[in-house]
Amino acid sequence: MVLNKDLKKGKYKISSGDVFEVLLSDATKGYFQFLYKDDNYMAGHVIRAYNYKISKDKEPIAEELVSSGIKFIAHTRVFEGLKDGLWIKSIHIPIENNFEPPVFRQTNDNYAYVKKSYNWFIWQYNPENRKVIGELTEEYKNLPMSGIFPSSAIFNWFDKGWHGFLKPE
Repeated sequence: MVLNKDLKKGKYKISSGDVFEVLLSDATKGYFQFLYKDDNYMAGHVIRAYNYKISKDKEPIAEELVSSGIKFIAHTRVFEGLKDGLWIKSIHIPIENNFEPPVFRQTNDNYAYVKKSYNWFIWQYNPENRKVIGELTEEYKNLPMSGIFPSSAIFNWFDKGWHGFLKPE
């Protein structure tokens, strides 16, 4: 796993550690950090969203942001949200030296038709190196779901507390 320096698309440039500000409907701001581009998983951008929320007229304090805890981890397309005006680049906080890529959970069952899946697997950084776990147990229920979330879903996750997608148990 390699952290990224200077990924570019059009007029936008991002690097691992860049923090993005999401202006929410209640006149507050939420924040997420770009971790890395995951070339093993549809070239998605892995982000971690923080529990940190401040008034729209305040500036973020890096130490408070990092110590606020993780709200969620997801794959998305950071450039898409920049282009759509859903977030802006705010500050840069270097990724910690002992960073380990997150472990994701996934099932190939169709979420619209399956309420409970017995075909779960987990993976870290490369979905080809997956571990089949079958039924989802308590041990794995809090792992982030894999899938590329559109920028609008990331915004909704911040703003409404849910990304809007079904997920089986």
